[in-house]
Parts: sequence; C-alpha cells; structure tokens
Amino acid sequence: MNTIAARELIRLEDRSGSVTVRLTGEPPSAHGDFEAELAVESSFAHVRARLFVCSEDFDDWAECLDLLQEGERDEYGPAVSVYWSNSGRQPWLTVIGDDPVHVEVGDPTQSGVRVRIPLDLRSVDGSWIEHARERLRAVRGAWGV
Repeated sequence: MNTIAARELIRLEDRSGSVTVRLTGEPPSAHGDFEAELAVESSFAHVRARLFVCSEDFDDWAECLDLLQEGERDEYGPAVSVYWSNSGRQPWLTVIGDDPVHVEVGDPTQSGVRVRIPLDLRSVDGSWIEHARERLRAVRGAWGV
C-alpha cells in the first residue's frame, strides 16, 4: 500500500455516516507527532477537528480493537466501550461495541462539541475489526511506527 492510501488510521462507516482519523502532514513533526484530522460525517452533523497522533496512540488503537473484538465474542456480556486517544487535551473518540456500534467524538478544548452517532458496522461488513487492523498495519508500515 502506498503512503497516500495509508493515511487513514481509523475509518468506521456505514451507509449513513463515518468517523475517520486521517494523517494530514508529513510525519513525524518536530515533536515526534503526526498531524491528523478527525472527521465525522452523518446526515445530522459534519465535524472536523485537528489533532496530533503519537506512536503510543497507534498502540492504544490496537488495544481498543482487541477489546472490541473480545466484546463481540461475548454476546451475553455488556457492550464494550473503548476510549481513544488518551492525551486528554485534544479531540477523542469513544467506540461503544453495541449493535449498532455507537461512536462518540468530543473536542474538549477547542469547540466543546460532542457528537454521538450510531454506525451499523456489522451489516456493512461483518469483519469490520479485521479491516480496521489491516488499516492500522498499513499506516504503521508506511510510516514506520
């Protein structure tokens, strides 16, 4: 996969909306971070926020996917909720592994906006977590993280 195609770290989408985190700058910055944009597209809201992703955030996203996959296997347990990114001072997202999956995006320091949208990921592609892992591997391979 070339570097242009390997800029999307996260893409969660169904027929009615999407949440993406896309690397926008030439990584890494002088501080070792990757410039990125978090975008929410739905019939109700179109939100974009700038953020910085560090190498630990790639590991955190891999752990989030592990937890979500474990939650999918336990069909009788409560919905698994994962939080990404742990910096606390920039936009974040929470994925609630219910049916449908809900994604909540917040921007605590700039706009104060919080948006939550349902995404029927299982109806679009039953292996959405594996596709998310492939995307993460492609980004890591292209950018050496």
